[in-house]
Order: sequence, then C-alpha cells, then structure tokens
Amino acid sequence: MLPALLIPCLVLSYGWLRLPASESTNTTKNDAISIGYIQPNTTGKDKLSALILHSKRLLELKNNNIDLIVWPEVPTSFSWADSSYDRYRIQRYINEIDSHLILVSGYRYVNNKNASSGFYNTAHFISPKGIQLSQYNKQHLVPFFEYLPFKNTIPWIKQWFPGSRNYLPGTTPKIFEFNNRYRLAPLICYEILFSDLVRNYKDLGATIIINPSNDGWFGAQGALSHLSIAMFRTVEYHIPLVRVGNTGISTVISAHGKISKNDSIPVNQTGENVAHVSASSDTTIYLLFGKWVHHITILVFLLLLVIDRPMNRT
Repeated sequence: MLPALLIPCLVLSYGWLRLPASESTNTTKNDAISIGYIQPNTTGKDKLSALILHSKRLLELKNNNIDLIVWPEVPTSFSWADSSYDRYRIQRYINEIDSHLILVSGYRYVNNKNASSGFYNTAHFISPKGIQLSQYNKQHLVPFFEYLPFKNTIPWIKQWFPGSRNYLPGTTPKIFEFNNRYRLAPLICYEILFSDLVRNYKDLGATIIINPSNDGWFGAQGALSHLSIAMFRTVEYHIPLVRVGNTGISTVISAHGKISKNDSIPVNQTGENVAHVSASSDTTIYLLFGKWVHHITILVFLLLLVIDRPMNRT
C-alpha cells in the first residue's frame, strides 16, 4: 500500500514546492499583453454583424486600450479570404480601432474559390491596417461535423449525416508573433484536447495559447468539459490560455491552471472583456519527458506490484 502512495505524494510535493517559485517570477501588468475578447452567443444568420457589434461595445468600455482582439469560432457564415464583401466589412471595422485582430473566418476555399475542392477552417491574424499577417488552418477537425469519416469507402454514410461539411485538415502549426515579444499559438476549438499539438507549439516557442471555440453544439456541459481539459494543457506545458467561445465559457487560464473568475463570461451569456495576460516560456518536466510518461507509469506500476507482493512462505 505504501509504495502505491509514493508517486502521488511526490507529484503533490513537487507542485507544492514549485508553484510559489513560479508565481514569484510572473511579469507585471505593464509587461502583459492586453487581450480583448467577445462572447456574442449568436445563432443568427448574420453572425459577422454580431461579432462587429460586440467588438464595438468592447472598445467603448475599455477606451481602446487593447493590444489584441480575439473573435470566437462561430458556425460557418463568412470568410475573410474568399468573400470580398465580408473582408470589406471587417476592414471597415478595423479602421476604427488600433488593435490587431485574430478571427476564425469560418471557411477558406482550398483551390480557386471552388467549393467542391473543400474548405479550410482558418484563423487569420490581421494587423491594425487591415493586412493579414499570418493564417492557420485547423489541423484536427471534428468528425461528423467538419468532415465525414469513411465517406469514400462507405458512401451511404452521407445519408446518416447530411449536415457534415467538407473541411480539409491543415498540415502545420503556425505561430502568430506579436510585437516581437509574444508568440501566440492558435488552437481552434477542440484542438486543445490534443496534448501533442500543444507540445508542437511549445517546441516552436509559443508563450500564450489563443483558443477560439464554439461549444454551442454541445450545451453547457460540453463547454465545462472542454474548459476542464484546457486546464490540463496549461499545467502540462506551463503556458497561459485565452479561451474565447461563441456561447462560452470565455476566460483566461494561467500557466498554473488557475481560471480567472474576474475575466470569465458564463456559458450561454453575451459579454465582452479585456484581460492582461503574461507570457510564459517555462519548461516543464512533462514537456521534456511527457512522451514517456505513459510507458514509465505502467512500468513503475508493475514494479510496485512486484515489490509489494508478499513473499511466499515455504
């Protein structure tokens, strides 16, 4: 019994000793990036209008003192890349502000604006002058929502999921670099579930995760589950996360896995907020050895079973 308690005790002891030291090295508010985000809670047809409306409210409340504005992922309705009208409306809004903008545009045609070629679910990083600085195509798509597995081998499956879309996965992570100081990792919606994807971003030097999401499909419980998993990613890699959801929960999670209640917008409500987020480039044990954690855990468990096994009496 005693050996079985050894590992949890060591883990808790390490956290108890390490956490105060880590928190003492946090940057001050003046060194943090000011990130504004909105939660439109929209299901209407013209979702772009709702996004712009809430963004204007955000600026009115915070006197334009915002470095970066993040929009949530919303159901497909507009495109920065392939709709000149949508791009014009967004650029007209950007002309009113002096902030960078990260938006998930909903779709981007793969080839020559041809819908039959498929779409990407793309996050765009836009400058205050309305110029795209970078873009990221979502790599991990939601099965049966964003794409239909086995549709070529089982054609009749399309009848079961007529609403499934024709998205294609991206192939590489992209860092959105801000002011040569902050390296932002865009992870769209449920991509935050994949620990190895966060690891890839950390290897690229990411210091803050930006997680535009849309959990409206799954209700309040789905949003809570999604948020809980995101907390593990921040602790595993000691990196803060800004979660921006269409229907919530929108919030900031510190590099220690702490949710900021003052920066949270509850699920199924509308709202706007500005948070000051400090970057983190720390290295964790999980980052260094995480790929081996599962194998080592099984090995240690088997060794503990052998050690704890009573000797047979002759």
